[in-house]
Amino acid sequence: MKKGSKQKIAMLLIYCIMVAFFVLTYIGIRIRCGELTKAKVMEQEELGDKNNWNLNLIAQRQSLSSEERIVKIAEDKLGLVKDNGQYRTIPVDSEDIVRVEHMLKEKYE
Repeated sequence: MKKGSKQKIAMLLIYCIMVAFFVLTYIGIRIRCGELTKAKVMEQEELGDKNNWNLNLIAQRQSLSSEERIVKIAEDKLGLVKDNGQYRTIPVDSEDIVRVEHMLKEKYE
C-alpha cells in the first residue's frame, strides 16, 4: 500500500466515525425530545385534572354555603324560625318590676 492510500483510509475512517457520532447523537436527541414531549403532555393533562378538581370543589363549596340551603337546614333540622317583624308588647307596671327585683334580692341573699 502506498503512503497516500493509508492516509485516505485513515481520513475515511475518521469521517465514518464522525458521521456515526453525529447520527447517534441526533438519534439520542430525538428520543429524549420525544420523552420530554410525552412527559409535557402528561403533566398538562394532570394540571387540567387538578384544575377541574379545584373548580368542582369551589362549586361544591358554593352550593353548600348557599343561603337557601342554610335557611332550609335551620328551619327543618334545627327548628329555627325566621323573624317576621311582628313583635308583641307586654305592658308592665314599674311597681311590678321593683317588687320582683326585691323578691329576687331576698331570695338570693
